[in-house]
Amino acid sequence: MSPNQRRAGVSTSEPAEEFVEPARPGLTSPNGFLTLGDGEELGRALAELADRIDRTVETVRQLVELVHPQGMPDDLHLTARELEMLGHLAEGRSNAEIAKQCWVSENTVKFHLKNLFRKLRVRDRGQAMMMARAIQRRLT
Repeated sequence: MSPNQRRAGVSTSEPAEEFVEPARPGLTSPNGFLTLGDGEELGRALAELADRIDRTVETVRQLVELVHPQGMPDDLHLTARELEMLGHLAEGRSNAEIAKQCWVSENTVKFHLKNLFRKLRVRDRGQAMMMARAIQRRLT
């Protein structure tokens, strides 16, 4: 099993039919099941997404290390939601705008941002925005 398959949760030791459930009409073949080609395409897309997340986390790690060279944690352990919040910060969105976009309350946004600031070891939103924009520039 390749690392990408392991990351995407793909197992090659079991028959694929066991794991494939009927999908909504219009998203798959006429019989409602994923075809082998569709499954391979989905696997490639998930592997690419996992690689992009890994690159994003590595970029965040490098930037945190630049800001705090002595205090770099061993592993940042950013959640998918925290990475999403970082993207919204890079775009300059307010808590209310982030909450609306993510379908959560403003208190939930504040909770995720507080955790993100702690993990990135930044004092405030301004520092987090600068870091988020630097990350976004490096990724694009």
